[in-house]
Amino acid sequence: MVLAVSAAASAAVFAGLTRYAPRIPGPVFWAAASACTAIGFGCSLLPIADWRIVSLLFNIPFAASPVLLFAGLQRFYGGKPHDGLVRLLIAAGVGATIVFTYLWPDTLTRIAALSLVIIAGYGASAAAPWREPVGPGRTVARLVALTFLAICLTILVRAAFILVLAPAQVGWAPPELGVLNSITWIMDLLVVTLSAPMLVLAVAVRLLASLEAEKRRTEASEAQFRELATSAAVGIFVTDADGLCTYANPRCSEITGLPEHALPGLGWKVAILEQDLPEVFAAWRDAVRHAGRAVYNFRVRRPTGEIRWVRARPVALPSGDSKRNRFLATIEDITGLRNSYERIRELAQRLETVREDERRSVAHALHEGVAQDLVAATLDLNRLRAEAGDNAAIIEACDEVARAIDKCIGDLRELTNSLRPGTLSHLPLVTAVSQYARQFAERSGLRIDVTESVAFPRLGDAARLVFFRAAQEALTNVARHARATHVAIALEADDARLSMTVSDDGIGIGEQELDKPNALGLLGIQERFAALGGGLSVRGGTPRGTVVTVFLPIADL
Repeated sequence: MVLAVSAAASAAVFAGLTRYAPRIPGPVFWAAASACTAIGFGCSLLPIADWRIVSLLFNIPFAASPVLLFAGLQRFYGGKPHDGLVRLLIAAGVGATIVFTYLWPDTLTRIAALSLVIIAGYGASAAAPWREPVGPGRTVARLVALTFLAICLTILVRAAFILVLAPAQVGWAPPELGVLNSITWIMDLLVVTLSAPMLVLAVAVRLLASLEAEKRRTEASEAQFRELATSAAVGIFVTDADGLCTYANPRCSEITGLPEHALPGLGWKVAILEQDLPEVFAAWRDAVRHAGRAVYNFRVRRPTGEIRWVRARPVALPSGDSKRNRFLATIEDITGLRNSYERIRELAQRLETVREDERRSVAHALHEGVAQDLVAATLDLNRLRAEAGDNAAIIEACDEVARAIDKCIGDLRELTNSLRPGTLSHLPLVTAVSQYARQFAERSGLRIDVTESVAFPRLGDAARLVFFRAAQEALTNVARHARATHVAIALEADDARLSMTVSDDGIGIGEQELDKPNALGLLGIQERFAALGGGLSVRGGTPRGTVVTVFLPIADL
């Protein structure tokens, strides 16, 4: 009973190791081996009259136990016994047990033969830990091997007792025979009880060695990171999940102008310009929430009062627990790039202004010059036709020239309206866009609807013009590329901004289309709105098509 309880306790310990140290190979086999041992000892206590059944129930688990133990030790110490071989050995042990039980003529020699089979299994199990190379786990491995050799010794002593002494017990005094039998059972109890702690100790040594190795790798990796970060051309800092800075490289200090000792903790946030703090915190919280990447620009104020533009790229460093995640961010000084971009934007805006002035000038010249001349030619032609009398040839020629002049006047009016819509100066924006959409629909065959949910306030020339140009560009793109049949233009206004959305039912494009070389029209519109404090967005429609939205903040009008 004591041996059965001890083996069951060992099985429970190994099962716990399997759960709490799942990466350590071996404990699952040891748990199965100890369970077999417990079952074997437990079956010996069953009140069954047939000695063959008792023998089978006792010896079959003991035949499987050393094989499972051997497989677990092989895996634990680096070997990889094939699962098929393990099953074959267990089947061989069980088969030998059944054969010996029913076919072996002599009971005592049968028990001795079964004991030799079990000794072979435990002896093979001791070989794997004995071959452990020099290292922190070698001493414990040798103790494990000696423990299983001790198991072999106790089984051998018991086999000798049964084979040699039991037949001659008539010549022995019963007290002496009982003492020897008790000694062998005590030896069994000791080795079964010691085997589990030895294996647990071996697992503990393995775990400690793994932790030490992992610690050394982590320290080496951290040292390499610090060395690379120190020499990096961009600022690098690391924060915890609460936003407290735990590391900042020297470049961070150069960019912010703060000394290195002032950056840890919340010191890095002191450098951020007050107006940009809400946006920076929102972007950082978004990175924390989604454990992803982000890119955002903000301004820092150096101790000298100088304002610098900075681009930050935070990325989450997952730790398995979102509350303990760390975040690494790189920052770079983009002040020069920003200034260059602003200068380019100013030049582009100036160029656009010059273009609009030229368009207005050309439109005025066409309207006041060529158009008036064509109207005068029409009047002269009508007079000539009237003087022709009944001359059919002259009348026909006059009609043909009149039709050609009318076509020229129509084309000229369309060209003039395209260069500088006259309706913009005296009509509401929605009316000007509606008139242009109607003319465009006649030429392109598209069905175009223009709606205004809330009346736009009176806009300045620049704001009216960028909205109108955006509608022109969007409709041109739809006609050229979208293969659409319907376009909806919606003008909307609220307390914060004015917006115009152009959506179609075509094949659709996405935000990435703005990066293509041939997207100059949309890029120009984007820059014109950005110059006025607004923006442009492009997204796919539902279920298909494209949605282009432009907007201007009311505060900037």
